[in-house]
Amino acid sequence: MVGCLGLSDYVFFTGGVSWREVPIFYALADVFVLPSTSEPWGLVVNEAMVCGLPVIVSNRAGASFDLVINGKNGFTFNPYNWKALAELMGRFTKGEVDLKEMGHNSREIIQKYTPENAARQMLIGIKQVLGVA
Repeated sequence: MVGCLGLSDYVFFTGGVSWREVPIFYALADVFVLPSTSEPWGLVVNEAMVCGLPVIVSNRAGASFDLVINGKNGFTFNPYNWKALAELMGRFTKGEVDLKEMGHNSREIIQKYTPENAARQMLIGIKQVLGVA
């Protein structure tokens, strides 16, 4: 499919890599794509955003609803619509989006997703359930 769409110079499939090598691949990337048809969250989106990457994320990934602001730090799409994905990827390869700005926006958005904030939100939820909020 990549060859048919003329994306061979832009898309690389590496197979599995060790977790120690993952940051190298983020550093080499211009944009991160998560085309999953099912993904409860998709922590790799968080990782890519911390590394300052724009993201293209399936709307079947839970992270897409909280982390992706269409047009600001990336885009969401229906993973069953490969033409939509190809169009979004094409926007990046044709220079129709500002990679630097979107990457910067990704870093800003992901900053609030810290372990401390997650713990704080869990504590608030627990207190509400227990009626001690």
